[in-house]
Amino acid sequence: MNSMKDKFIFIHVGKCGGSTVEKLLQKNNINHETIHCRTCNFNKDKKYLILLRNPVERFISAFYWRKYLVENV
Repeated sequence: MNSMKDKFIFIHVGKCGGSTVEKLLQKNNINHETIHCRTCNFNKDKKYLILLRNPVERFISAFYWRKYLVENV
């Protein structure tokens, strides 16, 4: 059985709070691997952390983030 010190895989889905979670994991020296913007090959013997969000809220958040980037370039 894995302990909390074993490495796990954090699947970072865009606009779901992943950057905040990533910072907290690093700040607390939690051993993990992050997968973002690439395919994950699932392994049943590994532990995963995946954050999900309401798809409509996620779309609105992504829209306003892109809008901010375009207006502030």
